[in-house]
Amino acid sequence: MKIPLRDLMDRHAGERVWIFGKGPSLDRVQWNLLPPAEARIYVNHAVKSDPTAGAEPIWGRYFIALDAGTFRDLGGVPAGCVGLVPTNLSPEFEKDPQGDPRQSGRPWVSFTNSSPYMEGRKGEVAEREILYTCCGTATPAAHLAWFMGAAEVAIAGCDGGADYAQCVKDRLGYDYDARHVGMPANYDRFRASMLRVLRVLRVPWIEPFGNPEGAAPPSAPAADSLRSCSAAR
Repeated sequence: MKIPLRDLMDRHAGERVWIFGKGPSLDRVQWNLLPPAEARIYVNHAVKSDPTAGAEPIWGRYFIALDAGTFRDLGGVPAGCVGLVPTNLSPEFEKDPQGDPRQSGRPWVSFTNSSPYMEGRKGEVAEREILYTCCGTATPAAHLAWFMGAAEVAIAGCDGGADYAQCVKDRLGYDYDARHVGMPANYDRFRASMLRVLRVLRVPWIEPFGNPEGAAPPSAPAADSLRSCSAAR
Protein backbone atom coordinates (compact mmCIF):
# COMPACT_ATOMS: atom_id res chain seq x y z
CA MET A 1 0.00 0.00 0.00
CA LYS A 2 1.61 3.21 -1.16
CA ILE A 3 1.15 6.32 0.97
CA PRO A 4 2.36 9.85 0.12
CA LEU A 5 5.38 11.32 1.87
CA ARG A 6 3.12 14.21 2.84
CA ASP A 7 1.32 11.91 5.29
CA LEU A 8 4.51 11.77 7.38
CA MET A 9 4.96 15.54 7.64
CA ASP A 10 5.00 16.56 11.33
CA ARG A 11 3.51 13.20 12.25
CA HIS A 12 5.80 13.11 15.29
CA ALA A 13 5.94 16.83 15.96
CA GLY A 14 7.54 17.69 19.29
CA GLU A 15 8.60 14.10 19.97
CA ARG A 16 11.89 12.27 20.18
CA VAL A 17 12.67 10.16 17.11
CA TRP A 18 15.26 7.37 17.17
CA ILE A 19 17.63 6.53 14.32
CA PHE A 20 19.28 3.10 14.40
CA GLY A 21 22.25 2.22 12.18
CA LYS A 22 24.35 -0.94 12.09
CA GLY A 23 27.46 0.36 13.90
CA PRO A 24 29.02 -0.93 17.14
CA SER A 25 26.86 1.08 19.54
CA LEU A 26 23.77 -0.76 18.26
CA ASP A 27 24.98 -3.75 20.29
CA ARG A 28 24.72 -1.68 23.47
CA VAL A 29 21.10 -0.65 22.99
CA GLN A 30 18.89 -1.74 25.88
CA TRP A 31 15.76 -2.32 23.85
CA ASN A 32 13.59 -3.06 26.88
CA LEU A 33 14.27 0.43 28.24
CA LEU A 34 13.31 2.35 25.10
CA PRO A 35 9.97 4.17 25.27
CA PRO A 36 7.71 2.12 22.96
CA ALA A 37 5.69 5.18 21.96
CA GLU A 38 8.69 6.97 20.45
CA ALA A 39 9.19 6.68 16.69
CA ARG A 40 12.07 4.57 15.37
CA ILE A 41 13.80 4.82 12.00
CA TYR A 42 15.75 1.69 11.11
CA VAL A 43 18.62 2.17 8.65
CA ASN A 44 19.13 -0.92 6.49
CA HIS A 45 19.64 -4.15 8.48
CA ALA A 46 19.48 -2.43 11.88
CA VAL A 47 15.83 -3.47 12.03
CA LYS A 48 16.94 -7.07 12.66
CA SER A 49 18.43 -6.10 16.03
CA ASP A 50 15.20 -4.77 17.54
CA PRO A 51 13.40 -7.68 19.22
CA THR A 52 10.11 -5.76 19.12
CA ALA A 53 10.23 -5.04 15.38
CA GLY A 54 7.59 -6.90 13.42
CA ALA A 55 5.65 -8.06 16.45
CA GLU A 56 2.61 -6.21 15.20
CA PRO A 57 1.90 -3.40 12.74
CA ILE A 58 2.88 -0.29 14.68
CA TRP A 59 2.62 3.16 13.14
CA GLY A 60 5.80 4.89 14.25
CA ARG A 61 8.29 2.31 12.95
CA TYR A 62 10.06 3.27 9.72
CA PHE A 63 12.52 1.37 7.56
CA ILE A 64 14.78 3.04 5.00
CA ALA A 65 17.27 1.56 2.54
CA LEU A 66 18.86 2.91 -0.62
CA ASP A 67 19.77 -0.31 -2.43
CA ALA A 68 17.71 -3.17 -3.79
CA GLY A 69 19.94 -5.78 -2.14
CA THR A 70 18.85 -4.74 1.34
CA PHE A 71 15.16 -5.04 0.45
CA ARG A 72 15.85 -8.48 -1.03
CA ASP A 73 17.74 -9.58 2.09
CA LEU A 74 14.75 -8.63 4.23
CA GLY A 75 12.01 -9.81 1.87
CA GLY A 76 10.71 -6.30 1.12
CA VAL A 77 9.48 -3.93 3.81
CA PRO A 78 9.97 -5.52 7.26
CA ALA A 79 6.81 -6.40 9.15
CA GLY A 80 5.49 -3.67 11.40
CA CYS A 81 7.27 -0.89 9.50
CA VAL A 82 6.48 1.79 6.97
CA GLY A 83 9.04 1.44 4.19
CA LEU A 84 10.88 4.39 2.62
CA VAL A 85 11.74 3.39 -0.95
CA PRO A 86 13.85 5.43 -3.42
CA THR A 87 12.24 5.88 -6.84
CA ASN A 88 15.48 4.97 -8.61
CA LEU A 89 15.09 1.35 -7.44
CA SER A 90 12.01 0.80 -9.63
CA PRO A 91 13.99 -0.35 -12.72
CA GLU A 92 15.95 -2.85 -10.61
CA PHE A 93 12.80 -4.43 -9.21
CA GLU A 94 11.21 -4.50 -12.64
CA LYS A 95 14.15 -6.61 -13.83
CA ASP A 96 14.14 -8.80 -10.71
CA PRO A 97 11.00 -8.53 -8.53
CA GLN A 98 12.49 -10.48 -5.61
CA GLY A 99 12.08 -8.38 -2.45
CA ASP A 100 10.14 -5.65 -4.28
CA PRO A 101 8.83 -3.52 -1.39
CA ARG A 102 5.91 -2.40 -3.53
CA GLN A 103 4.59 -5.96 -3.59
CA SER A 104 4.99 -6.73 0.12
CA GLY A 105 1.48 -5.64 1.05
CA ARG A 106 2.92 -3.32 3.69
CA PRO A 107 2.78 0.48 3.70
CA TRP A 108 5.56 2.20 1.81
CA VAL A 109 6.51 5.71 0.78
CA SER A 110 8.28 6.60 -2.43
CA PHE A 111 10.90 9.35 -2.38
CA THR A 112 13.39 10.84 -4.80
CA ASN A 113 16.96 10.88 -3.55
CA SER A 114 20.06 12.91 -4.40
CA SER A 115 18.11 16.15 -4.13
CA PRO A 116 19.07 19.26 -2.16
CA TYR A 117 17.19 19.72 1.07
CA MET A 118 15.32 22.95 1.75
CA GLU A 119 15.67 24.26 5.26
CA GLY A 120 12.27 25.06 6.72
CA ARG A 121 10.35 24.16 3.55
CA LYS A 122 8.53 21.00 4.48
CA GLY A 123 5.73 21.75 2.07
CA GLU A 124 8.14 21.65 -0.85
CA VAL A 125 9.74 18.45 0.43
CA ALA A 126 6.26 16.91 0.60
CA GLU A 127 5.21 18.15 -2.83
CA ARG A 128 8.37 16.93 -4.56
CA GLU A 129 8.66 13.80 -2.37
CA ILE A 130 12.39 14.23 -1.83
CA LEU A 131 14.80 13.26 0.92
CA TYR A 132 18.38 14.47 1.03
CA THR A 133 20.84 11.64 0.34
CA CYS A 134 24.28 13.20 0.13
CA CYS A 135 26.02 10.02 1.32
CA GLY A 136 24.89 7.05 3.35
CA THR A 137 21.40 5.94 4.33
CA ALA A 138 21.54 7.65 7.74
CA THR A 139 21.49 11.03 5.98
CA PRO A 140 17.96 10.71 4.54
CA ALA A 141 16.95 9.14 7.86
CA ALA A 142 17.98 12.38 9.59
CA HIS A 143 16.12 14.43 7.00
CA LEU A 144 13.05 12.24 7.54
CA ALA A 145 13.22 12.78 11.31
CA TRP A 146 13.20 16.56 10.77
CA PHE A 147 10.35 16.27 8.25
CA MET A 148 8.30 14.30 10.77
CA GLY A 149 8.75 17.11 13.31
CA ALA A 150 11.28 15.59 15.70
CA ALA A 151 12.11 17.83 18.65
CA GLU A 152 15.14 15.64 19.34
CA VAL A 153 16.85 12.73 17.60
CA ALA A 154 18.36 9.86 19.57
CA ILE A 155 21.05 7.98 17.65
CA ALA A 156 22.45 4.48 18.04
CA GLY A 157 24.62 2.50 15.65
CA CYS A 158 25.59 5.44 13.43
CA ASP A 159 29.19 5.39 14.56
CA GLY A 160 31.46 5.48 11.56
CA GLY A 161 35.01 4.33 12.29
CA ALA A 162 37.01 1.22 11.59
CA ASP A 163 34.96 -1.13 13.80
CA TYR A 164 31.80 -0.73 11.73
CA ALA A 165 32.44 -3.43 9.12
CA GLN A 166 33.57 -6.06 11.63
CA CYS A 167 30.54 -5.60 13.88
CA VAL A 168 28.23 -5.91 10.85
CA LYS A 169 30.00 -9.11 9.86
CA ASP A 170 29.68 -10.51 13.39
CA ARG A 171 26.02 -9.53 13.76
CA LEU A 172 24.67 -10.32 10.30
CA GLY A 173 26.98 -13.12 9.20
CA TYR A 174 28.30 -11.65 5.98
CA ASP A 175 31.40 -9.75 4.99
CA TYR A 176 30.23 -6.17 4.60
CA ASP A 177 33.57 -5.00 3.17
CA ALA A 178 33.49 -7.65 0.45
CA ARG A 179 29.90 -6.87 -0.45
CA HIS A 180 30.38 -3.10 -0.48
CA VAL A 181 33.81 -2.66 -2.01
CA GLY A 182 35.35 0.69 -1.16
CA MET A 183 32.74 1.55 1.47
CA PRO A 184 34.78 1.25 4.70
CA ALA A 185 36.60 4.50 4.05
CA ASN A 186 33.24 6.27 3.90
CA TYR A 187 31.86 5.31 7.33
CA ASP A 188 33.05 8.53 8.97
CA ARG A 189 31.65 10.54 6.05
CA PHE A 190 28.25 8.90 6.46
CA ARG A 191 28.12 9.89 10.11
CA ALA A 192 29.35 13.42 9.39
CA SER A 193 26.73 13.87 6.68
CA MET A 194 23.90 12.75 9.00
CA LEU A 195 25.01 15.09 11.77
CA ARG A 196 25.43 17.96 9.33
CA VAL A 197 21.79 17.61 8.27
CA LEU A 198 20.66 17.72 11.90
CA ARG A 199 22.82 20.77 12.57
CA VAL A 200 21.62 22.67 9.51
CA LEU A 201 18.00 21.86 10.27
CA ARG A 202 18.52 22.74 13.94
CA VAL A 203 17.47 19.39 15.36
CA PRO A 204 19.31 18.51 18.61
CA TRP A 205 20.54 14.95 19.02
CA ILE A 206 21.75 12.63 21.75
CA GLU A 207 23.62 9.31 21.69
CA PRO A 208 22.42 7.52 24.84
CA PHE A 209 24.28 4.27 24.19
CA GLY A 210 27.69 5.69 23.33
CA ASN A 211 29.44 7.19 20.34
CA PRO A 212 32.78 7.04 18.52
CA GLU A 213 34.33 9.40 21.03
CA GLY A 214 33.98 6.70 23.66
CA ALA A 215 31.05 7.92 25.72
CA ALA A 216 29.83 5.20 28.06
CA PRO A 217 26.34 3.67 27.78
CA PRO A 218 23.81 5.32 30.09
CA SER A 219 23.53 4.27 33.70
CA ALA A 220 20.29 2.67 34.81
CA PRO A 221 18.88 6.02 36.06
CA ALA A 222 19.75 7.65 32.74
CA ALA A 223 18.08 4.85 30.81
CA ASP A 224 15.02 5.12 33.06
CA SER A 225 14.85 8.81 32.19
CA LEU A 226 14.43 7.86 28.55
CA ARG A 227 11.32 5.88 29.44
CA SER A 228 9.88 8.49 31.79
CA CYS A 229 10.42 11.26 29.24
CA SER A 230 8.03 9.55 26.84
CA ALA A 231 5.49 8.77 29.56
CA ALA A 232 5.36 12.43 30.52
CA ARG A 233 4.32 13.53 27.04
